[in-house]
Amino acid sequence: MRQSLVASALAAAILSLGACNTMQGLGRDLEAGGRAVARTAAQTQADMQANRADIAPETVAAAAAPAPLTAIQARARALSARPGAIEKEEVSSDQNGARYTFHIRGEDGALYAVAVDAQTGAATETRP
Repeated sequence: MRQSLVASALAAAILSLGACNTMQGLGRDLEAGGRAVARTAAQTQADMQANRADIAPETVAAAAAPAPLTAIQARARALSARPGAIEKEEVSSDQNGARYTFHIRGEDGALYAVAVDAQTGAATETRP
């Protein structure tokens, strides 16, 4: 009985050591795989940058186009163009794109309409 207990303990110790080495080896293999993926990703990015000249210019221009303004950004642009208090705001769009229109009571008491282009951020003022 005692011999089988010692043999079982010895077998468990040997298997534990083997499993430990196996787990360490697995960890090293996974780490090496991660480094290989990172190297490949970096090389792919470098290749894409180098080949960017092969992309059609209109595609590059479209990708570099500024993002549309949010309503908050458009309000700030309108109030920068005509200081005062916003009484009404509208959003419209046509073939030229989206546009925010703000009716602002100017500091002089007059009512102004300020249109802000959602794509370019350009503000134009009219007096209704």
